Amino acid sequence: MHSNSLAGTIPTEIGDLSSLTKLDLESNSLAGTIPTEIAHLSNLKSMYLYQNKLSGTIPSEIGNLSSLSTMYLYLNNLAGTIPTVIGDLSSLQYTSLGSNNLTGTIPTEIGDLSSLT
Repeated sequence: MHSNSLAGTIPTEIGDLSSLTKLDLESNSLAGTIPTEIAHLSNLKSMYLYQNKLSGTIPSEIGNLSSLSTMYLYLNNLAGTIPTVIGDLSSLQYTSLGSNNLTGTIPTEIGDLSSLT
């Protein structure tokens, strides 16, 4: 559903899609926060939420997504720090968090991501 004119928020019911492997909502006008229920998507391999109007923090529950290999969150209004649980994403190969309002330091746990390219 990328590159449309979708607005509103990402519904919490997204967490009910237990078989979902790819979440592609990039390049829309989605606002609000990334719902913590996203952590229920245990089969999720790719998450493309970039170029929206998402705000709030990156939820620490994201660390439960052990199958996640791609996470693009850039070009949003995300704030706060990068959660240390990013180090739990053992399958993560690609990520981009730029062009947000993130603060603090890059967590040392990112060094645990041996698959990150």
